[in-house]
Amino acid sequence: MKKAFLIILLFVFALPSLTSAQEKETQKGRYSFGVGAGLYNPFLTYFNEGPKTKDWTNKFKAAPLYAANFELDIYKNVRLRVEGSMWSQTAKNTSISEANGGGFQQLDLSLIPVTGTLLFNILPNDRVQAYIGVGAGTVFINSKYTRVISATADTASVKAVSQQVSGRSPIFSIVQGLDIPIIGGLRLGLEARFVFGDYTQDFNGKPSQSISLQGVQGLASLNYAFGK
Repeated sequence: MKKAFLIILLFVFALPSLTSAQEKETQKGRYSFGVGAGLYNPFLTYFNEGPKTKDWTNKFKAAPLYAANFELDIYKNVRLRVEGSMWSQTAKNTSISEANGGGFQQLDLSLIPVTGTLLFNILPNDRVQAYIGVGAGTVFINSKYTRVISATADTASVKAVSQQVSGRSPIFSIVQGLDIPIIGGLRLGLEARFVFGDYTQDFNGKPSQSISLQGVQGLASLNYAFGK
């Protein structure tokens, strides 16, 4: 987490030299709404490589990310974006031996980041705007563990045990992308994001585990701009 803070601070201090050389200024007061879809691949190291889950048959991997945003031009080549997004996936282990009860176990994880991002146009022209940015916000986390034991000669019915954990944690990002006009106020956004963050949780009273949210997001969005 300290490394993420240092990277973002260096990034922010370097921005004035990037924006001061621009001749074209973004018109203040313009705003836009947009929706987007892409992929998010968080490391989730504890779940994917930890001793309890490393042998699972289906681990966490890249999954669809859906987002909605509002942007406002606030100063010259600077925009403010407020965004909410959603990501969810299930990891599952179906190779449990009969000696250990058979059946399966799975972990359902959903993440809802709500972030604010400052975007800086670095190569604006009449057709395409290239930009970079830094963001920070909160991610809302919901995690549900389910263990199902199959019916056997000694067990008349299927048994299921589940536990659900929810919470929130800070999240940070570095952004780079392209803003491409289509027609009128309609624009296409193509963006890559490097995400930093983690959260802690415990199951069944066991010591808290640190779960890494660090990873890469790729997103395409359609935005419609209003104003001058």
